[in-house]
Amino acid sequence: MELKQVEGYRDLVRDVESTAIINTNLSAYEAAIKRHKEAEEKKVLLNESVNQINSLKEEVKELKELVKVLLTRDTEDDR
Repeated sequence: MELKQVEGYRDLVRDVESTAIINTNLSAYEAAIKRHKEAEEKKVLLNESVNQINSLKEEVKELKELVKVLLTRDTEDDR
């Protein structure tokens, strides 16, 4: 693979055969990988949080229904 420096860019080279531009700055590559991984972790955390919230909403809905049933029984018993 023959590489030529891209004029005006210290960290970029061009593969002569495929004409692909390649970034040779390893620390920039690693930083990009780290940012991607952190974004994926945040996405997973957000999805987990949404699932927990939805679960809590369902439980609150069930509790409200139970309270309504209990209140209905109490008012019927008082008659």
